[in-house]
Amino acid sequence: MKKSMQTDNLKLTPEMLLWNKAKVSYCEMEFSAGGDSMNDYDFYFFDKKDKSISNKKTEELKNFFEDEVFKRVEFYVNSDGYYMGEAGKVVITLNEEDEDEPQFMYDKQAQAEYSETFTTTIYVKLTKEERDVVQSKVGNMNGGDGEKNVNYKIDCIVTDKESEIIDSILVKLDDAADSAEYKDSDGDASDWYNWTTGEEEGDNEGIEITKEGVRVVARRNFTIYRECEY
Repeated sequence: MKKSMQTDNLKLTPEMLLWNKAKVSYCEMEFSAGGDSMNDYDFYFFDKKDKSISNKKTEELKNFFEDEVFKRVEFYVNSDGYYMGEAGKVVITLNEEDEDEPQFMYDKQAQAEYSETFTTTIYVKLTKEERDVVQSKVGNMNGGDGEKNVNYKIDCIVTDKESEIIDSILVKLDDAADSAEYKDSDGDASDWYNWTTGEEEGDNEGIEITKEGVRVVARRNFTIYRECEY
C-alpha cells in the first residue's frame, strides 16, 4: 500500500501535492475583463464544506495559478463598441481520476457584456401654433445626449416669438425621446440616447407631422448580458 501511495505521489506535481496538503476542494478566480485589458481578478480557496481557506499554502497556490490560469483559459478583453467585456469566475479543481495524468481543471463561468442600440418611433403632439411654425420654417429637428438642434428649410427670418416656440418644441421632443419605451430591449438602459425627425441618425432633413403629432425616431443604448459561449 505504501509503495502504491508513493507511486501515486510521483504522478502529482508539487502544486497538486500542496493543494492536497492544504485540503483545498476547489478554487474560484473572480475576474472582469474589457476595455482592452484584464481588469480586477483574485483567487479564493475552499474546502469540501465550502469554507474559505487562507494560509501560506494557498498563497503559494495563488502565485502558481496567477500565471497558470492565463495559459489554460482564454479571456476576451478587446472591446469594439458592441462587445464591451466579460466578467465571472473560473472554477479550478484537481482531477485525480485519471491515474496516469492527474490535472487541474479550469471551468470558466462568465457573462459577456454588450452595448446594443435600439430604435423606436414615437409621435409627439403639437399645438396648432407649434405646428404652423414647424411647417413654415423647420426642415429637421434632432438632439439627445445634452444637445438639441434645429435645421431650417431655407434662410429665413425667425421672430422672437417663433424662436420661443421652436425652443419649446425642442424641449418637448427631447423629453419625449428621453422617456420613450423600447419594446424589444432586454437589458439595462444607458443614459445615452438621441433622436431625429428624419429617417435615421445623422439625417438633417425631413419632418413629418400627422394627426398623431410630429414623427420622431429615437435611439438608446442598452447594456445586455449574455452567458459566454467560449
